[in-house]
Amino acid sequence: MELIQQTGNEPALIGLLKVFKIFVPDVIFGHKADGYAPLFTHPNPEWRDRLDEIQKQALLLKMQDTLVCEDKNCRLFKNRGIYTNKISKIGLPVTETSHTQESSITLEEIENIHGLVRYFERIHVPNQLVAMLGDPLLQKFLQLRSSESDLKRIDHWLLAFFEDKLSRGCTENGDVSEILRLILEYTNSSKKIPSACISYIKSMIPTWNGLRDRDIILDLLVYTQLDSFEDIFENLLSPLEEAILSDGSVDSKLALLKFYTALLNRWTIGVLIQPESASIIEASVTALVKHANDLALTILQISNSVSKILMVLIFYEAVAVSTQNIALHSSLYLVLPHPEAIYLLCFTSSLSVLSSICGVLAIYKRLLDDTSLSGRIKITISCLEHFNAYLIDICNCLWRDRAFNTKDLNTKGCLLSTPVVDELSRYLVDHSNNLVSLQSTFNFSFSPVTCLLAMKCFRREENLWQVNDGLEDEMVNIGPVTQSYLKNLRRRRKEELGDDRIVISWHDYKLAILDYLEEMGAPGISDLIHSTLKNLSNRPREIKTL
Repeated sequence: MELIQQTGNEPALIGLLKVFKIFVPDVIFGHKADGYAPLFTHPNPEWRDRLDEIQKQALLLKMQDTLVCEDKNCRLFKNRGIYTNKISKIGLPVTETSHTQESSITLEEIENIHGLVRYFERIHVPNQLVAMLGDPLLQKFLQLRSSESDLKRIDHWLLAFFEDKLSRGCTENGDVSEILRLILEYTNSSKKIPSACISYIKSMIPTWNGLRDRDIILDLLVYTQLDSFEDIFENLLSPLEEAILSDGSVDSKLALLKFYTALLNRWTIGVLIQPESASIIEASVTALVKHANDLALTILQISNSVSKILMVLIFYEAVAVSTQNIALHSSLYLVLPHPEAIYLLCFTSSLSVLSSICGVLAIYKRLLDDTSLSGRIKITISCLEHFNAYLIDICNCLWRDRAFNTKDLNTKGCLLSTPVVDELSRYLVDHSNNLVSLQSTFNFSFSPVTCLLAMKCFRREENLWQVNDGLEDEMVNIGPVTQSYLKNLRRRRKEELGDDRIVISWHDYKLAILDYLEEMGAPGISDLIHSTLKNLSNRPREIKTL
């Protein structure tokens, strides 16, 4: 009756009240329901189905809440029962607490997250803190409540362990590998590598074969404390490079470049969170990029594998994004890829490679054009000249049909000498019946990277103009679309249909290809063209950043 007064004369409540009036008339009296509801009968299939649905939904919600709760509560505890036997085999102590007071709580007594929170201030520190490498609960506890002395205790144990292995010549022992792996897991969480681990790596590098535990060691060194790049290179990076590159393989060079990429990202974060140390970090970032640029060029010169080239591009993209982020808060010298690297990547057989390098150059172009960053992006005159040459040469190849031109200001002709260009021109004339010039060979219609997409784009544009079926067969084997072809097509359409507007112009055709490339997941080319050409800089479009 209270519910009826609160919610009104709901049919379900009125029906329930009638049931009570029938079965307990002495309890319900003097109340007249204004609403109407059919008398409840049993069994009632509709009511039963609705009740089952409500109960199923309630059970499902309860199970979901239970699973989430169990996952949160057990994440720190589910592995504690099995880690003890594993770490004892490698000499790592287990979590044990002795000499406790009656009022103290040990970590061994904690069974769930609620217990950790409830007794957090009363938990007694275990005997061997280094056990946290294999105990996720102790690791989390030390992250929340630890002192400098606690960290020193861990460092001292690790230092003694590594010194023992070095003195006995057991650096290739499986125990060392497992300890390094556990340290890496801890370091990924704490973002700080124990100094004893750094000391061990420096000591073992002279006798290291550059292969064993390479990935673990490089991942650990990403967290190297930032200092002067010259000091880091002399004491750590130089001997590290010598060991890793001793086999001369491309994979070793790629592993090292991947390490430099991760190190660059880590130092960039350091600039953003430690603005007071920006000057030291900026100098180190610039020196690191210059050094890694040489390695990247070497990889490009000895390997034509697209997968390996894409790893080099990941480095170049990281440099561009790092420059972009640092420039928002401080100043930084612009360090571009080597000219040879740029042109090698531009004359690729992979669309993703071409799009990526164009996207990188487009980022630098926008940074240099951004007046709000004036003074923060430092660049030498020679570097600026090289950069302008990259942009003009790429636009000459893709957009202007002037590939390898050296007559314009700041052009480099893609670093091809005049005798080479002349020989290529003669070869093309002899083998194409003089139908194609060398200057047009790398535009959208003829480039082996974009020609198929250009043809698909042209067919789509023609369909948008709703050309009648009588002219559709004309498009089947037209070959690469050229400016002269569109001109002749316009003339024929005007003669046959009396309207030449249904033929796309050469300029609109190239713009349509830029948009089509973006749709196909290759926005870098469009970014570069729009950033470089003044007449396209204000064209409405959505810029996709790295």
